Amino acid sequence: MGARFQCRIVGALAAVALSWLCLLGGASAGERDSSVRLAVAPDQMERPDTPAGRDAFAAWLPRALAGDPEAAYRLARVYADGAGPAADLGEAALWFRKAAEAGYAPAQLGLAKLYGKGQGVPLDYVQSYVWFSRAAENREYGMARDQALELRDMMAAFLTPEQRAEAERLAAERPD
Repeated sequence: MGARFQCRIVGALAAVALSWLCLLGGASAGERDSSVRLAVAPDQMERPDTPAGRDAFAAWLPRALAGDPEAAYRLARVYADGAGPAADLGEAALWFRKAAEAGYAPAQLGLAKLYGKGQGVPLDYVQSYVWFSRAAENREYGMARDQALELRDMMAAFLTPEQRAEAERLAAERPD
C-alpha cells in the first residue's frame, strides 16, 4: 500500500472516530455540550441555572469536597450540563478527574470524552485513550464497558504506534 493511500485510510478512520465521539457525546461545536450524559437517567440530570440544579450543586458539593467519587462525578455533571454562563467544562474536567482517579468508571468515560474533544482540557488523544481504557477495565461498570472499549479502539486511529504504546503503559498504571 502506498503512503498516500494509508494516510487517506487513517484520515477516514479518524473522521469516523470523531463522528462516534460526537454522536455518543451529543453536541456539535455550537451546541451546549452533553458529552458527559453518562450512566444517569435524564430526569436525574440537573442544570445549575435552574432551581433544581442549584439544589443539586449545593447537595453534591460538600460530599465531593469530602472525597466522595460519585458526588464529584455528579458535581462535574452539574458543571458540564449547565446552560449559558453556568456551563464550565474546565471545572467539570477537574471534578471528573477527581472521581476518575478514585476509580469511578462513569467519570473515567466522561474525562476520556473531554480529552477526545478538547473540551475543558487540552485536546489529548493519548489521555483520551488512557481514560477509555481505564473505564473499560473497570469491573463495576457493566454494560457501558462495550462503549468504552469501542471508543478506546476508535481513539487508537489518532495515535502513532509510539503514542499508543505510551497510552497503554499509562492506562496500566494506577493513579495515586
